[in-house]
Amino acid sequence: MEHLSPWLESRLPQERARALRSTTALLGVATTLPGFDNSADWLRMGHHVAQLGLFISDPSEDVSRLAREGVHSLYRLLLHHRGLNIHQAEDLWCRHYYKERWVLAHSNSVRVGEVFGQLFTAEQENCFLDKALLAARSPLRRHSQAGLVLAHALHGQAHQLLEYMQEDTQ
Repeated sequence: MEHLSPWLESRLPQERARALRSTTALLGVATTLPGFDNSADWLRMGHHVAQLGLFISDPSEDVSRLAREGVHSLYRLLLHHRGLNIHQAEDLWCRHYYKERWVLAHSNSVRVGEVFGQLFTAEQENCFLDKALLAARSPLRRHSQAGLVLAHALHGQAHQLLEYMQEDTQ
């Protein structure tokens, strides 16, 4: 996944979608392998979750959908690593239906931060926050907003941030 990172940061939606499609396919195959080795420490899981979580609010619908699929696959891998299955887990996506697409995207990012925050080890949480905070300083607006939402979600304060963002746009 680290080899695909430069393309995930591209300004071109086609390149972001291609990198996310490859990442999602790789993760999808990994989750179906019967003898998948889950003994790894998974320290960089937080980084990968935050990296894909940033793209949930991407303006390209294809990129956003692929990011959600990738995050879902990471969720399955982490649950497998913890000895749980997807049926024993919390729902990963927000079930509210908002008129504005960006509100739903940010709400889904909040859920990602909240749900993974409950499963992460301290090291994974630190990797997650490092990536989210770096994105919050990004000159690309979609990264800065999503990074702030992810960082706040891990600390349970994202709903307040979303309310402020919604008030600013009205």
